[in-house]
Amino acid sequence: MTLRFDILADTSPRTERIFEQVVEAFKQHKVTPNPVNFAVWYTYFNGNLPALREEMDNILQDDYGYADRYGRELFEKYLIDEESALAELDRAIRHLLTSLAQRIEQLAEHLSKQTQQLEVASQKLNQPLNQEELSELTQTVLTTAQGLRENTHEFEEVILTSAQEIQRLRKELLEARMASMQDELTGLLNRRAFNETMAELTVTYEDKPDQLHLIMTDIDHFKQFNDTFGHLTGDSVLRYFARLMLKTKRPNETICRYGGEEFAIITQDESLEEARARAEALREALSQAYLKRKTDGKHLGTITASFGIGEFKGEEDTIEAFIERADQALYLAKKCGRNQVRTEFDQGCD
Repeated sequence: MTLRFDILADTSPRTERIFEQVVEAFKQHKVTPNPVNFAVWYTYFNGNLPALREEMDNILQDDYGYADRYGRELFEKYLIDEESALAELDRAIRHLLTSLAQRIEQLAEHLSKQTQQLEVASQKLNQPLNQEELSELTQTVLTTAQGLRENTHEFEEVILTSAQEIQRLRKELLEARMASMQDELTGLLNRRAFNETMAELTVTYEDKPDQLHLIMTDIDHFKQFNDTFGHLTGDSVLRYFARLMLKTKRPNETICRYGGEEFAIITQDESLEEARARAEALREALSQAYLKRKTDGKHLGTITASFGIGEFKGEEDTIEAFIERADQALYLAKKCGRNQVRTEFDQGCD
């Protein structure tokens, strides 16, 4: 995943000019100095994203001008397209702030030396005719130098605040990313997370066939169950099944809600028989559950699920074919009477 703007992490003259433009723009347009706005304005002046520059020009020409909400919108629209951007953003701005802090430290040291020199010069002023005038002038310079030191300390505070803002921003982005990968009803990973996990693992296991398995499962007769007990009770059953899977989750597997009443379990580094045993244990545990409706305590009857297992075949395989084989095994389990486990290698209902 990539970050689409390039903060130049160096001290080249061009980088410094862009930074100066950003600072001046912040003053002119009264922009809140935070990492999001910095990234947007830096990219605007850098000119490497024409679409962002055009939209910014339109905003700046508007009567209302720039507002912080535009910064967030432009940042999400143009600058971040995937989650590793978080780490890249963190590194880039940290590098920039470190460089600024070093420059501030050098400036402070330079001012301190100048102040010491002025103090020494003031002590040496002993010419009777000009002493008062020169002392007054020296005092003025000393006061100015003190003011510069105070401004430097204030700037250091701004840098510290910005670093804290970066951490807050990173946390917000990470939380938003996690929320986008989670199924709201069950708390499991969602279809998007399933797709990304499959994309990663099928690459990892290209040279390790037979060690990656996909268990597809869904609750039997769920539509009929919803029609009988209502969708709210149906949702409660889905949540119960999700908790059951999470309660027995192993370190080598990923559990997702695939859609509707269908779930997926991706298992790593185990044989087909081990994956089958995992599915059988879940099947039995669900079928033995005694569930009651909260509103009236009515028994919901026996709830069962069917399971289909596919086995990854290595680099010759595709994600689509892998999922299809697991789905076909699930279809076979339902065709053969439901509440059972079938693999892609099973033939018929025997």
